This record gives sequence, C-alpha cells and structure tokens, in this order.
Amino acid sequence: MAGIPWEIVFAVLGVVVPIVAALYEFVVVGRKRLGYRVQMDTTATDAVSSNHSGALQELRLGENGERLSAPSFVLLRIENTGATPIDTSDYAVLDDDKVGIRIRFPGRRVAGMVVTELSDDFLRPAFGADSGLSVRDDVIELPKVPLNRTAHYKVLAALDAAGGTPENFEDPEIVGGIKGGVGRGGIHETRSQTGTPRKALALIGFLVLLIIAQAAVSLGSGSAPLDCATGRLRVLGSTAFAPVLKEAPTPTAAPVPAPRSPSAPRGAPAGCRARPGRPRVTRTAGVLRRGEGRGLPAVAAAPYRLLAVHSRGQP
Repeated sequence: MAGIPWEIVFAVLGVVVPIVAALYEFVVVGRKRLGYRVQMDTTATDAVSSNHSGALQELRLGENGERLSAPSFVLLRIENTGATPIDTSDYAVLDDDKVGIRIRFPGRRVAGMVVTELSDDFLRPAFGADSGLSVRDDVIELPKVPLNRTAHYKVLAALDAAGGTPENFEDPEIVGGIKGGVGRGGIHETRSQTGTPRKALALIGFLVLLIIAQAAVSLGSGSAPLDCATGRLRVLGSTAFAPVLKEAPTPTAAPVPAPRSPSAPRGAPAGCRARPGRPRVTRTAGVLRRGEGRGLPAVAAAPYRLLAVHSRGQP
C-alpha cells in the first residue's frame, strides 16, 4: 500500500467517474424513455355537497346521467424523459392500433376527460377526432403522440366511485411502452425535478470526498528526505582531493545512520579499479566528444568548496 501513487489514483477517479456517469445517464439509460407522473389525485365528495360547490354539483356521469356521488379528479402528465425523440411508430402496439397508452382507474368510472396542457401547439392535431383518444368505463385511451425531447402533455380526468363512497381510491394503472426503450421499454413513473437531483448530489459529494482525500495524502506524505536514509557510504577519489575527502565525512556522517564513512584517496586509476565490477580504465587523448566514452565509468557531479587565500605581498 505504501508504494501506491494515491495522488494519481485519486486524479484518475476524479476524471473517469464523471465521464462514466454522464455516459450512463445520457447514452445507456436516457436513450429512449417514456414517462408519466400523477400530479393530482384528489376527491371532492364533501365539496360537492357544500353550499359553495356551485358548478361542481352539476357534474354528471355521461349525457343525462346521474349526479356524481363521490367525484375525484386526476391530473396526469405524459412526457418524453429520454435523450431521443419518440415517433408514432415507436409505441409498442400493433400498427393498426391507434392507442399508445391506456390508463385504468380501479374502483372508479370516468365521467369525463380533457387534454389541458401541451408543451408545443403542433401536438394538438395528435388529439383529433380520429386520433384514438377515447373514454370507456374506467379506462382512458390516449393516442400515439410523437414527442420530442422534454415534450409533454397533460390529461385532466373527472371520475366517480364505481360503488359506494370509499375513503381511498387505488392508484391509476398506466399501461404503455416503446420499442427499444430503457429496460423492457415500459412507461415508467417520473418525479418532479424542482430541486437538485439525487444523482447530481451524489456525484458532487463523491468529488468533494476525492478532493479531501487528495489533500490528506499530500499533507501526510511530507517532503522527500535530502540526506541518506540508511547504508554505508564509501568515498573513492584521487590523491589530489585527499584534504577534501578527509573533511567530507564530517558533515555527512551525522545524518547517515551508519558507521563512519571511510575515504580512500588512492589515486584515480586505483579508485576506478576499486569500484564494483572493476571497470576498465582507458587512456584517451584530446577532448572527449559527444557520443564517445561509452563503457567508461560514470561521472557524478559533486559540490566541493574551493577556498582561495590572498595575502598581501605574495603573488
């Protein structure tokens, strides 16, 4: 674990995870998706019998039908929540079937319905007389409406209890699907996006934790040591540097947890021969040009102090 470059790992995660999340959301999950949302499902039993109900008392079931005894109202939103448009041929129904979505209300009867809101005016012809829009008993049938990205329409339905006045009605059942949609292609329930999505909050939280982890690793690693950690230092050099080699172990021996570093000023050829592997010493004449000297012992630059003392009266 100590040899793992955590700074690089965290940096790669910070780049890869958002890219994978974006590809999953917009390419894999959101390629083609049809959704619905029940924005309102409320009863008005007490309101109809009140003195201020007004026109609500005139709600009737069918033409010249009986007055609604336990009315309820449902506002339903149908929307394209995918990344690609939905055409009439995309609905998972037979080609000769004009109905794309069916909405069933268990325990209730449909007294009437109307399309209340369209995201675009050019969607209105899709709800014409021969479009497939119809009502029967407890079912509302919606036509195969072409929807661009983020396009939607809303349906408001007035219903009555099928028998008695139950306190709570069952949730509507929406049946429909599209070809090549997400998962099995069925229509799915959506949520209101008034706030920040949970996935976005989770991604932001992950990136914040990643930044904190990077800061902790950077602060905890510390700076690299400038001196030797452990080992034995052996200095070999020419006899011309004998005074310097004798002084060299003094400042370096303290930070090195090892025995005193010996110096052996035995001359350059002897020092080269004393190196491991006994490298070959070659005498060369002139200046060593670029590209020459391969196979010769490596030369390392080391700082030395040069002290010049000038006395008056002496050259």
